[in-house]
Amino acid sequence: MQPRRVKSRLGCSPCKQYHILCDRSGNPCNNCKKRGRECTGIVPIVQWQPGKAFSRSVGKQDTRKKAPRPSSPSKIQTSSTDFLVKPAICSEIVETSPSSDFNSTFQHEIPVPKVLITPFANADPRLLSMFFHGGTVEIMSAFESSRNPIKSSIYQMLQESELVLHTAQMCASMTTGNDQGDCTNFNKAITLRLLRQALMSESQLYSESVLVSILLLGMFQSYGNQMTCDTCHIRAARELLRKRYQSQMSTPSYIISTFLYWETFVSFLYDDDDLIDEQLMAGRLGGAAELRSDLESRCEPLVGFSGGLFRILGYSGRYVRKAHSLGYQDEMEAYSLESALLSWQLPNHLVILAGTADIHEILTTAELYRYTGLATLYQVAPFLLEATSTESKVYLASLGQKMCQMLQSIAVEKPAWTVLFFPTLIAASILPPESWSQFSILVDAIASVSQFRGSIWVQRFISLIIAARRGNSATGAVTWLAGLDSTGWDMLLG
Repeated sequence: MQPRRVKSRLGCSPCKQYHILCDRSGNPCNNCKKRGRECTGIVPIVQWQPGKAFSRSVGKQDTRKKAPRPSSPSKIQTSSTDFLVKPAICSEIVETSPSSDFNSTFQHEIPVPKVLITPFANADPRLLSMFFHGGTVEIMSAFESSRNPIKSSIYQMLQESELVLHTAQMCASMTTGNDQGDCTNFNKAITLRLLRQALMSESQLYSESVLVSILLLGMFQSYGNQMTCDTCHIRAARELLRKRYQSQMSTPSYIISTFLYWETFVSFLYDDDDLIDEQLMAGRLGGAAELRSDLESRCEPLVGFSGGLFRILGYSGRYVRKAHSLGYQDEMEAYSLESALLSWQLPNHLVILAGTADIHEILTTAELYRYTGLATLYQVAPFLLEATSTESKVYLASLGQKMCQMLQSIAVEKPAWTVLFFPTLIAASILPPESWSQFSILVDAIASVSQFRGSIWVQRFISLIIAARRGNSATGAVTWLAGLDSTGWDMLLG
């Protein structure tokens, strides 16, 4: 019996069988089951003429009637209806020009998360595929190995934007409690794959900002008690970044320095938490003097290490909070790290008190304002939340404005560093509601920077994260992306 005569049909993507289709729930067809393969979905194989029959053998033609074969990859047609409604896959997406070198990059199937398919009714399928899957091995390898400067710049943009997008999606899904959705699972797979690739080749294939984004995902999941990234991979990424950091004899980049802070938060503070609790409860750290002595003994080995200030900040914050929780508030109010920090000849000093922080000192001192502002925000936010003094509330009210000024100056000088805006926004998400309105200034500041690539894209995702913290649906960004025309996608992709 010949197959039903229609102008277009769907086939199983792994085995290219035309007579048996994998269902839309992802269950494999019979042929896939026999071969032990997982089905990646159903795809439009080719558009053929009525009356043509296809054999059951892959790659072989029926002896009675032959199926038409496209003359070139660029002739393969995928209707917008098939792409959006029937399959859950972007397949054989190419440009119209047969001579374009860009075509060879997309001669493979690229899965798209089902949750993102329906809203993109007006999106260019090729650009959609590029945007969501710039990190696939084939595309990244093709761009990375190319000597074409245009392709090289696209490669750099893809490797940066993919992890930033996934970071935003992951954080949005986690702040709304949707840790079981397709978005989280998809990001987990992408993140771990990219991280494994980066660890296997200790080259500069993946930039520090990408690895920092991966670590950020791991940190955020740890903070929310939702560890979906393997701890060993996160630690391995830290080691890889540490090797890169130690190989640089000059001043470390802002990205690597910020990574050292995240590493402190994830590893040292979490690992030492029980030990500090044990010492405090056992009375071995009976007061401010003992706390300071123990703190200095831990921080002293960090002197001369460019990332030491971040660890010192983290340690001091942890100790002060522990002491405060155990009733040392009166003693700790007179306790300051100022003399210790100055004796270590660090560029600036911090004053951290029990339950509060001198955020004005941190954000207005030039050196800290430039190099520790983002990391400091996350550290001081819990203090500000616990604080009840009028002074602390005043600092909290001005926090958004100060951070906006800092981020705007960074964006002008180093647009690539804007990948680190997302840690800042995550930090902002734990602040109380009265501070959220201040971050609308940040949105305007970033969007006003002419050198900033994809400013509207980042602007929308900033709004997404803030909205997610307020309890709104995280699908707002998807709805916005669905409304982009070709001009919008071109601008989005730089």
